[in-house]
Amino acid sequence: MILLNQGRRKAILFTLAALGICAGVLVAPWPKEPHYEGKPMSYWMDRLPVFTDGPVNDAAADYLGGCPRFSRTGTPVSHADMVAAVKALGAFGTQSLQLLVRRLETKVTRLGMWLFQARLFARNKLGLRGIVRLPPPPGYAATISRRQAVFAIIDLGDRSKPILPAVVSLAKKDSDPRVRASALEVLRRLDPAEYYRLASAPAYRQAR
Repeated sequence: MILLNQGRRKAILFTLAALGICAGVLVAPWPKEPHYEGKPMSYWMDRLPVFTDGPVNDAAADYLGGCPRFSRTGTPVSHADMVAAVKALGAFGTQSLQLLVRRLETKVTRLGMWLFQARLFARNKLGLRGIVRLPPPPGYAATISRRQAVFAIIDLGDRSKPILPAVVSLAKKDSDPRVRASALEVLRRLDPAEYYRLASAPAYRQAR
């Protein structure tokens, strides 16, 4: 029997608790999603291209080809995946709008950072590399989610009009400048008048 010192036992318990939270999130009941070719909408949203036209000030700069090498969950994404995801987006149409708004306002949360650090600790300090899969850093995941949402909302064109008031609200009021910038990019393409009105306001320029 292997005896563990108190510090190591605490570390293992901490890691198991974090992994338990991850598992709980995965098995918790979620609202039923529409499906395309047998897969839920969130599956296809994770495989959309990232929006890279215009200013890019974050991790998306590494993916100027438009297709992320990994989804926000760390799953490899191929060009075929991306093409299929765009087709799925067209099939979902306006059903996808509320999910896209939520993804447009994705932020790095304390819980997300804590879970990432716990999994990193389990892999590097507890020797669980073969058991614990390390997802992309939370900042990367948030960036990919926002830029995929920007791409999708723009790609839907006029079908995105019902959510433009919510996008304007994000551009004006969200606490995260990255979210505001993403919302503003949507407006630049779909509502140029609102974009120029917002971007030229002195208070908005100072807030950025």
